[in-house]
Amino acid sequence: MKLSYSTLATPGLGAEKSIKLARKYGYDGIDLRVSDRLGELTEKSSAKEISEIRKILDSEGIEAAGLMCYNKAPADESPSRQWQEFKDTILRHLDIGANLGAQSVRLSAGNPNNAKNRHDYMKRTAEIFSSVLDKDDSGVSIYIQNYYKIYTVAEFAELALMVGNPRFGLVFSPEHCVVGKEDFKEVFTIVKEIAGQMYVCDIVFTESGHTDILPGKGVVPIEDCIKALGGNEFKGWITFKWEKLWNQNLEDADVALPYFIEYMKEILDRISSGK
Repeated sequence: MKLSYSTLATPGLGAEKSIKLARKYGYDGIDLRVSDRLGELTEKSSAKEISEIRKILDSEGIEAAGLMCYNKAPADESPSRQWQEFKDTILRHLDIGANLGAQSVRLSAGNPNNAKNRHDYMKRTAEIFSSVLDKDDSGVSIYIQNYYKIYTVAEFAELALMVGNPRFGLVFSPEHCVVGKEDFKEVFTIVKEIAGQMYVCDIVFTESGHTDILPGKGVVPIEDCIKALGGNEFKGWITFKWEKLWNQNLEDADVALPYFIEYMKEILDRISSGK
């Protein structure tokens, strides 16, 4: 198991400073963002820009755990041209990931709940991901994050079965299971087979919905989720998803990032000792 953090925690700081914070606080890797909104990269980033970030990662001894990408997926009635653009942007993100040395790219698979025929939309989406992975030889995996309004864990498992490629997996985001009131007994059975990464985010419920809080202080069963993935034997990344970009009231990175490292040490110590 390796620990990383997403640069959602360091909006606007830039790649170099964010990477150096990962090293400072003892992270193994970092999840950079490919986004027009304060991303360290965009789809239009040049080969030189990507290479410069790769050099910083290498010099600091920090791995590119994954890329958080924000591609747009077409609606079911979109013209063929937009489905082709969807395919092209997937290939572009894989190319950026490969040149950066990233192990995965987190992408959108659209929203089948908005389609007239949910199964047909998922089938068409799966065909595109499958054809992309058949064509691409980078070795970079594609991960889709479960989200209670789009794909539950069980629903994503359906899509993964349609794609049928070991490089297509899940970013397990358990706070969405809590909000969506999923059965964790079922969730744990599924994620052990298809999750390649886990985002750690804790929440508390409020009168207006829910809000993020430092891990271990909310209602998400984070430790149980890590155990379900295999504990210390989990081969993927455990990534701190601290969404300072979207919520400026959250603690700053210099508080949250070291907190997470200590929090994870306590969890892993308990798991190792069998407590």
